[in-house]
Amino acid sequence: MVDWGKKYNEVVAENVLLKEENGRLRRGYHALQKENEEIRCFNTRLLRKIEVLERRIEEMERASKKQACPFSKGEPKKNPKKPGQHEGHAPANRSIPSPEKIDRLVDVPLPERCDHCEGSLKDRNRPMEEAVHPQYVQDIEFKVTTTQFDVHSGTCPHCGRRVQGRHPEQMSDALGAAGVQLGPTAHALAMELKNRLGLSFGKVRYLYTRVFGLSISCGGLSLARNRHAMKLLPTYVRLIQFLQVSAVVYMDETGWRVNGRPAWLWVATNQWVTLYLVDPCRGHEVVQFIIGQTFKGTLVTDCFGAYDPVKVNKGKCAQHFLRAFENLSQNNPATALGFPTEASAIFTAAIRLKAEEAQYTPHGYTIACGRLEARLDRLLAGTYTNAGNHRLANRLIRHRDHLFTFLYKNEVHPTNNISEQRLKLGIQARKLSGCNRTDWGAAAYCFANSIIQTWRQKGIDFLESMKRVLRTRGPVLLDIPSS
Repeated sequence: MVDWGKKYNEVVAENVLLKEENGRLRRGYHALQKENEEIRCFNTRLLRKIEVLERRIEEMERASKKQACPFSKGEPKKNPKKPGQHEGHAPANRSIPSPEKIDRLVDVPLPERCDHCEGSLKDRNRPMEEAVHPQYVQDIEFKVTTTQFDVHSGTCPHCGRRVQGRHPEQMSDALGAAGVQLGPTAHALAMELKNRLGLSFGKVRYLYTRVFGLSISCGGLSLARNRHAMKLLPTYVRLIQFLQVSAVVYMDETGWRVNGRPAWLWVATNQWVTLYLVDPCRGHEVVQFIIGQTFKGTLVTDCFGAYDPVKVNKGKCAQHFLRAFENLSQNNPATALGFPTEASAIFTAAIRLKAEEAQYTPHGYTIACGRLEARLDRLLAGTYTNAGNHRLANRLIRHRDHLFTFLYKNEVHPTNNISEQRLKLGIQARKLSGCNRTDWGAAAYCFANSIIQTWRQKGIDFLESMKRVLRTRGPVLLDIPSS
């Protein structure tokens, strides 16, 4: 007789085992599906990276064979900006009033025959109407003036030492073999040609020899530049003091070399002054030296780590983050584009809000700023598995307190583009001359460039200021206008 109770228990037990096995199989199936999806995403990212790398390799190979320009940025834009100034700018032409002083008057009579029909213009039967139209041609004539100073010398009846006279227009007391010298205008112009316009000493020497007929060597120009720039040391120190009490300072740095050794060219600037400094160190000590220990303004920089230990009010360049967001958007897979897209929209909205601040009431502007801050906090509160998104989110979190400083301080710009623009002068010099060969030359370069750029910002004639420096014995402290 069949024991149905026992049979029933066996079937129930078998059913339980089958359900457990089915659950294990389903979990395994879902795990394999997830793993398969991850492998597909990873494979997609690898394929995109391979395509990018293949294009880069192809471009590099093509550039090496065709000698393509190293500064080329790829294909031109589809809708490029129209060349020239923006609409409504002041005209840039020579429609100036007639010159007041005429040095030479030349009469230009009519030709004997017409240029079109070869008819005589002196036909008595058909006299022509004649008018006179002035045309002014402004040209330059190169003229070198030579001044002879008859310097009297003698012996002091009290101490027996030699003494000689000194005229206010003289640059030095050298006589004899060194008695033929270049004047202050020539030296100041050479300094501006070298430091501001980027001409090499060889080109300055060619200009002086070819145009003015002045004989000078490249080594003489270099030594003279370094010697004269050292007289600007008190003014250079005053620039540092001016920055230390400024409301805002923008800083940046780039690679440099002194006598073949690695160094760094630092620039600290604002709308009033600009300071250059060459130092072998790239740490926060240089930043602290420039702005001082009692700096109360705002320091605007990129996210380089040397600025982090400096305990001052800070602002971070929004343009650097926008470029980082764009790079992520180009390299991330489609499933990881949410973070860079939203972050870019937040920073773009913040810059636009600052530009349109005048259209808001104070209360409305405060509310708009708060909404942007909350929007960014919500974005940073998320968890990001993509490596690029994770790194950039951590950077934003690390500098969170300094991201929107420009929203609350009118003197602070959203970017530190001003320091990058000032740094271009040094980058140009680095490409032309390979930086400096001595510490003395590096210091002279910084002194001269700082004064030239600051004077340019203030609209002051550097040549006139430098001529006064060169005619004075010892270092000179130039006045720095406050505006």
